[in-house]
Amino acid sequence: MNSPTPIAARFTQLREAGQMAFMPFVTAGDPDLDTTLAVIGELGRRGVDLVEVGFPYSDPMPTVR
Repeated sequence: MNSPTPIAARFTQLREAGQMAFMPFVTAGDPDLDTTLAVIGELGRRGVDLVEVGFPYSDPMPTVR
């Protein structure tokens, strides 16, 4: 039997507790990579559930079609 991924396990914990996830979005490299890493580290210390990291692209495309 496969054990759940850490992300799946966290969502299960939250669901069972009747809570929602806090998942902030951070743009990689804004304003620079060192700051991005510092922000992600601080978010982790403050207890966010997940961090979505976006990577800038020269020709952005909509994700919803």
